[in-house]
Amino acid sequence: MTTEEQMEVARRWYLEILSGPVGDDTAVRRSSSAPTIDQVFAADYTNHVMPAPKDGWKSGIAGARQVLKTYRSSFPDLKVEIERQWVEDGKVYTRYQVSGSHTGKTFFGVSANGKHYSVSGLGIDRIENGKIVSSWGSWDMQSLIEQMNVPKDSAEIT
Repeated sequence: MTTEEQMEVARRWYLEILSGPVGDDTAVRRSSSAPTIDQVFAADYTNHVMPAPKDGWKSGIAGARQVLKTYRSSFPDLKVEIERQWVEDGKVYTRYQVSGSHTGKTFFGVSANGKHYSVSGLGIDRIENGKIVSSWGSWDMQSLIEQMNVPKDSAEIT
């Protein structure tokens, strides 16, 4: 795959699946050309992104669905904006800004309050055969906790 093709796979995850409208615990496809989780993630996908649930992220397609459900069921209007993207050492690096209103379910132990939040993050995705096989990265959970006025000790994160 070319560098551009690798970045496109990651872009599709952030902009076409993770961002946008939701229905129950899955993304609503905006058009017939929008990808599904199965088209973007490998069957043996592994997620190393922090913060994570106390028991860690599930593996495989179930893990990708868990990520989507975790964020989108709490922030139904979640929107990711890519600030910069590059490929290095066979991995796609995506620096992003994410925003959304906490109007849905409890998020890592914090109840919804309807407020709008924005944080930055960096995603690192390894792509093989046109699919994401593993992800690393981190987003500014401390900033979100401060914006929510929640003591860090009370949030259910690792």
